[in-house]
Amino acid sequence: MKAPKKPYPGHVYQAVAYAMLAEENIHKPVRKIMVKYLRDEKLFEIPVTEDLKRHVLWTIAKIKTIIEEEKIPR
Repeated sequence: MKAPKKPYPGHVYQAVAYAMLAEENIHKPVRKIMVKYLRDEKLFEIPVTEDLKRHVLWTIAKIKTIIEEEKIPR
């Protein structure tokens, strides 16, 4: 399977979540992330935007709600 032409959204959001954790721990901004697909050695450099961070926080909030309400999402 070849690497995608652009990184999969889930991979980007996961990398942004790690960037946000790093920011909390090192107290410095993370301005970009890298997503690499090993099969084709394809590397994507992606700026960490406020929109990406908001999406990660929205996803975390949705997960918390699912856990608290013990309801399987439809």
